Amino acid sequence: MIALLMLIAAMAAWGQPTGDGVPLLSEVAGVARAATGWRVEGTMEGRVDIANIGPQQKHFTLSRRSPLELKHVLGEVTGDFENFTMFVCDGSSVMYRRALTGISAYRDDMVFAATPHACQPPIVRWEDLLESLRTAALTGEDASFGCTMVRAEYSSPGNLRFYITDADMPFARTVCIDPITVMVRWEQLEVGDPAGPYKVKFIYTRVERNPEFAADEFAIPPASRVWVRQDLRPALYPECMNCLK
Repeated sequence: MIALLMLIAAMAAWGQPTGDGVPLLSEVAGVARAATGWRVEGTMEGRVDIANIGPQQKHFTLSRRSPLELKHVLGEVTGDFENFTMFVCDGSSVMYRRALTGISAYRDDMVFAATPHACQPPIVRWEDLLESLRTAALTGEDASFGCTMVRAEYSSPGNLRFYITDADMPFARTVCIDPITVMVRWEQLEVGDPAGPYKVKFIYTRVERNPEFAADEFAIPPASRVWVRQDLRPALYPECMNCLK
């Protein structure tokens, strides 16, 4: 026991992360670094405790094959209804698309040169589980998912700023890991932003490691402009009968 306490104290002094959850996070990170690609699907559940912003739930998909090949869709397309963001890297270019139908209908694209930094996925960053890690503790089992929960505390969000914050501040990440497959079943990110606490949870309903990808899986779709559909509640848009589609 004394030797263990001395080891923990030494790790803290060296700036190494401490806690009984570190080995499991390290195992997941190692598997993720060895992967040649991912295809995942699930649900994002989030809440920002700021006035007029309540909880939200959105479906997402993500495919990634290389540092410059990525496709991430957050939201839904159901018939004529669209409410999504799409992020695609095809190896040389990046396209970011937002689309919404309804009272305030729009669709717009941004296209720019692809770089490894620009094509970093906003989720499934499991290779970075040890980056900026301070402590990690085993907190129990989630019987409904068959996974072991690890609560990790970090000194900054690092590469997870997309869904967290632009500020470098401490944040917590709870990861539920299947100990047999070493797959993440869900993870929750929390940060105490000065404007209000932020919490978002990703539940992975499908996780494929090293999948086979379709030939056009990372193809950028045809460009579009800001538009309002003429057949979508036209009485609300009398000035847009000639808008671009």
